[in-house]
Amino acid sequence: MKEGADEILSHPFFASIDTTSLLTKSMVPSFIPKLSSDKYDVSHFDPEVTNQIATESIISDNTRKSIQDAISPFKEEFGKIVS
Repeated sequence: MKEGADEILSHPFFASIDTTSLLTKSMVPSFIPKLSSDKYDVSHFDPEVTNQIATESIISDNTRKSIQDAISPFKEEFGKIVS
């Protein structure tokens, strides 16, 4: 892939898409789902997915601990500022 995104966007699949309006976010979508007022509206997702219990994290326990250790001094300083 030598041309990057241009190579992908020049594929026949994207021929009917105005890439300029897509990339400038001025394109009017062909479908806008109706959402409830709930900011966590998942009614357009498959219930097979939304009914699953989230039991795993993509962050390992060791990584999580490393992140918590790294931000701990900042959290302490922030607490002094906010108090």
